[in-house]
Amino acid sequence: MGFLRTRGGQIGAALAGVIILGLLIWLIIWISVQGAWPTVRDIALVVLALVSMVPLLALAYAVLALVRTARQITKEVLPVLNELKETTHSVRETTKVANDFTVKPAVKTAGFLVGFSQATSVILGQGSARKRQSDRRRRAAEAMRQADEDAAEMEAEHATR
Repeated sequence: MGFLRTRGGQIGAALAGVIILGLLIWLIIWISVQGAWPTVRDIALVVLALVSMVPLLALAYAVLALVRTARQITKEVLPVLNELKETTHSVRETTKVANDFTVKPAVKTAGFLVGFSQATSVILGQGSARKRQSDRRRRAAEAMRQADEDAAEMEAEHATR
């Protein structure tokens, strides 16, 4: 395309375009005079059909390649999925055994110890009910003290005005 940058190349391209356009016009006139349009139409349809076969063949090849790839992936993936299924089953069984022999007994023991300690503290000493009562009394005393301080501050502020 470098020759189109020169003046001579541009003139040559323009001259070639005019010649091709003239030949095309002459061909149309000649075909019209001869009455050969049905033959030209038939030839054009045959050429168009032959040219449209190329993308159709390419599409058929692509479909066959896709089917071949899908079969190959299936052959490679199915064994991996079967191994994964076996591993999952093994992990599930291991978890079940670990749960039965470690977690359940530990939870039962911890629950028993917490219940025993609560019952012992209620029977022998300060239980959670007494603890909650003392917490409520302490919070009420703090609230009263804070209210007294706030009232004293408001009186002092009111007195300074």
